[in-house]
Amino acid sequence: MDPRVLFFSVHRHEFGSFYPATDDGLYTMIGEGPGAGYNINVPWENGRCGDADYFAVWDHILVPVAKEFNPDLIIVSAGFDAAAGDPLGGCCVTPYGYTVMLKKLMNFAHGKIVLALEGGYNLESVANSVLACVEVLLEDNPIRGSSEAYPFESTWRVIQAVHQKLSSFWPSLADELPEKLTNKKAPPAAHILTSSSDSEEEDYEAPNAISKHLEEVLRDVIEPLSKLRIDESIQDHVASNSNTWRSELSKVDVWYATFGSNLWLKIFLCYVEGGQVEGMKKPYLGSRDKTPPKEIMWKTFPHRLFFGCEYTHTWGPGGVAFLNPKSNIQDKPYMCLYRITFVFL
Repeated sequence: MDPRVLFFSVHRHEFGSFYPATDDGLYTMIGEGPGAGYNINVPWENGRCGDADYFAVWDHILVPVAKEFNPDLIIVSAGFDAAAGDPLGGCCVTPYGYTVMLKKLMNFAHGKIVLALEGGYNLESVANSVLACVEVLLEDNPIRGSSEAYPFESTWRVIQAVHQKLSSFWPSLADELPEKLTNKKAPPAAHILTSSSDSEEEDYEAPNAISKHLEEVLRDVIEPLSKLRIDESIQDHVASNSNTWRSELSKVDVWYATFGSNLWLKIFLCYVEGGQVEGMKKPYLGSRDKTPPKEIMWKTFPHRLFFGCEYTHTWGPGGVAFLNPKSNIQDKPYMCLYRITFVFL
């Protein structure tokens, strides 16, 4: 690693159980060789981290280290999936929170700072956060807002762990945090293992009802399948090379919903036509029916997105997402739907 570059990341990690389910984001991963100490990870132990948690990390890790490092240029991978309302990140950073963090960074490198838009899966949250940050960069409007919340106890614990690991590299991290400070903490975060949507609307109780639209979609899929004529004898099926069921299924179209990186058409076409794109561990063979999608539709759904960690031979560590059938007007996962024939694999 190059000691001329300081890398800093604060992210939801949950001891390696959160996407992408690796150890790369642990605070113990500090770099190697000449670059040891120049790779700083601050891994959240839970979701719902908000402005107060990020401010604490800025004030007690990033800003002190930045003063020592004295950067010539700051490049921010501006991912807004930590914004309140994001269905995947599950954190609670507000536009005000982003502006405060950005303003602190602008005190370094003579204000030479680049924001490169990256993640974020709630268009409204991304738009509001980006607007707030651009206004700070242009110094069009003063920062408005306030935060009286305290960080989680887990936040102070992570900050102290980072201090202990990196204090030999950065003298500013050598001092222990005063107990008077760490005693100011928020109640423990509700830890929900299966959900990635631990946003500030977590406690919002949606109507206990199944979306009518979802019922219609399921009926359109289930009814044709219930009428299929499947050969009872597998041997007879193989011997006669019968394609009865495939023939029937080839008449059924379904909407295949994608999220995250699969929103990219080139990746989805690998599943259909076969091939390999950057990030894939090996080429994908494709499906039996290699017909491209008949229709593409972008849609926001009022359903909570649940995320489960998984591993595939094609992608390695990755994940699969599910929509909760209970509707919730506060949830807005943005998805791309591809219309394909049912015989996909």
